[in-house]
Amino acid sequence: MKYKGLKEFRKSLRLINKIRTERGIAYGDGWRKAPLLYNIYQLYGKVLRMLWIVVEDKSMGNKYEKLIDTAADATIYSFFILETIMDIKDEIEKLNLNKRELEKYVKRRFFDIIK
Repeated sequence: MKYKGLKEFRKSLRLINKIRTERGIAYGDGWRKAPLLYNIYQLYGKVLRMLWIVVEDKSMGNKYEKLIDTAADATIYSFFILETIMDIKDEIEKLNLNKRELEKYVKRRFFDIIK
């Protein structure tokens, strides 16, 4: 039971790498081409580490319930954002927008998350 958190953490990281390879998000140059996506994966990694610390330290008391809920929400949102980015990636490349237009376009697409 002691290493269950670490096992789940590694399992989640394997899932992330599987998604990256299936979606064509390459290592190295791929991250430079998609910095927002990189930030989302970093957020997901931080969330997993936070959950791992809570589980490994067996600090599952009332004061940590909100922390766990927040981490779970962040994980769900990160995957929702990831899916949305993957859906609009080709559209953005085709539109060839300047920085201001791109910002408006992304805000419009992520309105439900931003509000």
